[in-house]
Amino acid sequence: MREQLRGRSKMALIDRCATQLPDPVTTVLASAKRSLRSLARRWLDLDQETKGHDQLLGKLTK
Repeated sequence: MREQLRGRSKMALIDRCATQLPDPVTTVLASAKRSLRSLARRWLDLDQETKGHDQLLGKLTK
């Protein structure tokens, strides 16, 4: 798995991990993939939330 992700930019890593199809958790590798998928999706959600807050703060401070 490390070989597949090496050398990618931060956003490419996040996108790759977020879009992985979940396998049944029967191995350590499947568990790691599921965890990375969950973390990447959480990162994307929080990034969108932060952008929304920044827009609101921008309007308030004009």
